Amino acid sequence: MILYSGICSDSELNRTRKVSQYMYDHNVHPRINRYHSRRVSCIYTGDANLNLINLRQVFKKYWSYVGTVQIPHHGDVKSFNTNFLSDRFYCCPISVGENNSYAHPSYQVIADIMSNGSFPILVTENLSSGYVEYIRC
Repeated sequence: MILYSGICSDSELNRTRKVSQYMYDHNVHPRINRYHSRRVSCIYTGDANLNLINLRQVFKKYWSYVGTVQIPHHGDVKSFNTNFLSDRFYCCPISVGENNSYAHPSYQVIADIMSNGSFPILVTENLSSGYVEYIRC
């Protein structure tokens, strides 16, 4: 299942002043802030296969509002496709286990995200890692 969470029209966007996105991980960065004036929406991909789904096409009516896309299946390279990354910067949270035997996330997925100018955010079961997005109205 894929879920879009966000605004549906420019009139809703006009009530939104700013989005703040915070990533925290005490082992990597104390805090990283990103601000977007229009891209206040998120797509949650779960375990979807991005080789079978074109996110930009499916959500074309709302794509200009999207600033965050969760990377599916813990960053598995077989479920990943860079086709949605080419037009602008995205925050890309990835849910991963600290000690998993599947080597998730794939180094290739991380490299693809970064080489397209976007930012991978690794969120683990450790309470010191996380990603929060605030919308200020």
